[in-house]
Amino acid sequence: MHALSTDHSPVRMMDGAPELSLERNEMLREAEAIRRRIAENESFLRGGPLALAADETPSPPLRQAAITSETGVACYLYGVVRETETSGLRLTSAGVGDGAPVELVASDGLAAAVSEVSLEDFGEEEIEANLKDTDWATAKVRAHHEVLTELLSLGLNPVPMRFCTIFQGQDRVLDTLRENRESFLSSLDRMAKRTEWGVKIYCDQAVARQWVEDKASGVDALRKETENARAGMAYFLRKKMENLLDAEVERATDEAAQASHDALAAISVDRVVLALQEREVTGRAEAMLLNGAYLVDDESTAEFEAAVQSLTGEYQALGCSFELTGPWPGYNFATVDTDEAVDE
Repeated sequence: MHALSTDHSPVRMMDGAPELSLERNEMLREAEAIRRRIAENESFLRGGPLALAADETPSPPLRQAAITSETGVACYLYGVVRETETSGLRLTSAGVGDGAPVELVASDGLAAAVSEVSLEDFGEEEIEANLKDTDWATAKVRAHHEVLTELLSLGLNPVPMRFCTIFQGQDRVLDTLRENRESFLSSLDRMAKRTEWGVKIYCDQAVARQWVEDKASGVDALRKETENARAGMAYFLRKKMENLLDAEVERATDEAAQASHDALAAISVDRVVLALQEREVTGRAEAMLLNGAYLVDDESTAEFEAAVQSLTGEYQALGCSFELTGPWPGYNFATVDTDEAVDE
């Protein structure tokens, strides 16, 4: 599919970090790719296939915090909500730390979900080594996501922070809340009574090819010409027919994906087209045509779901199937860049 654009987001770690080369941060990019897949593919949370793979699209230089402390611990930030919505609230998610509770710390009308993490796991060198361990990375990213989904289940729409957003301590987190207060509030306003939904479109290429053979003009005439041609000419005519069918399948599936995206975008407040995933990642035999994320008003959720159902029926004959997941925290729509506040 060629008509739709893609979007990528880098992973970051905070607190006075010097820039490191992309080569040195390959594992961090893989962790961000996992985080993004959680937002894109619910089957991951059901124990579906997981492939660790670095983002193929170049991204800005990544930042790694050279965090040290006398106690050997740092502060991991999951997401930010409004303080007024957290009165008496206690979170039960385990978080990424080994036994450290997830707490809410507040400043200037904002509350951050945080937990202590050991630098034996999340120090600069340690995290690079740990991210090479698929089991470790999977467990930590899942734990990060579960904190955010617990907030969402409690009626809060958090501003999610990227995987491995780490500060030297709670004081630095509170400083960040104060210094980025307006940006956080603006993002929270934008997410109020809205959630993110993911839509993937898959296509059975064999079914699409048969549909094209039945519909495409010129194919029958070319087939008859091939049948009546001499051996040498018949070979070239068959190649011509194959190329025609390939082009028509690509055109038809591209149009289906674009039309579907446009229809869903019309119901959404915002939308983003994410990178298509290979079969090794999705665990499905069908090719992926669309990987979209949509920010939807809660009052429009039923309409959005009905639109997906309608599109499923419309393009079923072409071999298309739709996968709707959500609601999700606003991974693609509610992040706040705090680099300016913490890169000292």
